[in-house]
Amino acid sequence: MAPETHSPGCSSRTAIHPVQLPTIRAAFLPTAEEIARAREVLSRMDGATQAGVGALALADGTFLDVAMRDQALAVLALVSD
Repeated sequence: MAPETHSPGCSSRTAIHPVQLPTIRAAFLPTAEEIARAREVLSRMDGATQAGVGALALADGTFLDVAMRDQALAVLALVSD
């Protein structure tokens, strides 16, 4: 896809006119909360990995493992330029 029509954060979305891209970006890019959560997941998982732990639970009961780390990386990749 040509750079001027590429919409970061979108996967398999179709636009028939470039004017539609800002709306598509706004709808599919991660929210500030999702970005903050992804950063928290990476921070906690990196700390666990350094301590030799492969999985952990957050205070809210969320279980974190390598799959959650990969998902967090994917979220942050959407907002990285």
